[in-house]
Amino acid sequence: MKKIKQVERSDAIILTLPVAFFNDRGMSTDQFKVLFERYMQRDDALWNFRLTNLPTFDVNYVYLVFAGHVQYRANLVQYERNKTKRFADAPDGKTRTFPNCNWVLFTGPIIKPPQPIPMRGFQGFRYSLIIF
Repeated sequence: MKKIKQVERSDAIILTLPVAFFNDRGMSTDQFKVLFERYMQRDDALWNFRLTNLPTFDVNYVYLVFAGHVQYRANLVQYERNKTKRFADAPDGKTRTFPNCNWVLFTGPIIKPPQPIPMRGFQGFRYSLIIF
């Protein structure tokens, strides 16, 4: 009889913003933090995070890692499969198109960790229990 792997209960996923994300936009992580925090305070804020493989389990929270630390916790809204999206956030003002991608959508309020939480970046996502 085949054994079914028991999955530990997960409350969140952890996502990494790679260095290329900041380089492509010509901004430092500090500049991004200012813009991201301002944007996520809006009532209609919805962040789209492109991901190759989507989680199979629904969770409540999304943690963002960059610059060697967990930076924020946000609320998961939904996963979207094979959606084409366009964004006009390139430094040169041009619209970037992402055809048939998978997306993790999350919203605020964003929560900052109470103390620094070191974590190395990684590709994809990781399931997690609540960190803060």
